[in-house]
Amino acid sequence: EIKKMVNAALMRDFMKSRDILRDVMIMQGTSGEDMVNQIYQDVTSRVMNGQMDGDIYMNLIGAIAETDFRIREGANPRIQLEALLAKFL
Repeated sequence: EIKKMVNAALMRDFMKSRDILRDVMIMQGTSGEDMVNQIYQDVTSRVMNGQMDGDIYMNLIGAIAETDFRIREGANPRIQLEALLAKFL
């Protein structure tokens, strides 16, 4: 599901990626911190496999780190993750 969500965001389909995010968090009960970790793993595997440009990766890692920090500091995980997905567009 995470791979589908990231794909949708990278393809500029924010609404689809947001719907997948909500499904994973609400229906499957995945925490915000787990979502950040899974997104990080997916993005990292893409750059390691040559499926993503290094410059794009560096920008996304900064956004992922910022989202992780905000969630750990108590911000609403769903809002922060939606903002992160918007940065993938």
